[in-house]
Amino acid sequence: MLVGLADATRPPGGGSEAPYGSPDRAELTQRLAALTARELEIAELVAHGLTSQAIADRLYVSRRTVETHVSRAFRKTGVSSRTALATLMARRRTGSRFGDARAEQD
Repeated sequence: MLVGLADATRPPGGGSEAPYGSPDRAELTQRLAALTARELEIAELVAHGLTSQAIADRLYVSRRTVETHVSRAFRKTGVSSRTALATLMARRRTGSRFGDARAEQD
């Protein structure tokens, strides 16, 4: 649902800097491969809608540590928001792109 919303609200002519672009499977894999295991774990918790403080409490680390991991995940994946990071993680789980499904329906 979030992925569809993100694609629907993407600015026209988004280009490679667009946070809600639909990367192909290889690009998605490459972006996420740059993340450490801990960054992936935290990105997954971000995708589930947890706040930095909730993640910190769950992992027994400080909120600042979580924010640092999230910031590094943003930089490594080329996104600039928690929503865009959650979108990438959702695409990783589903292994598909909503844009492809929409095109097949037309």
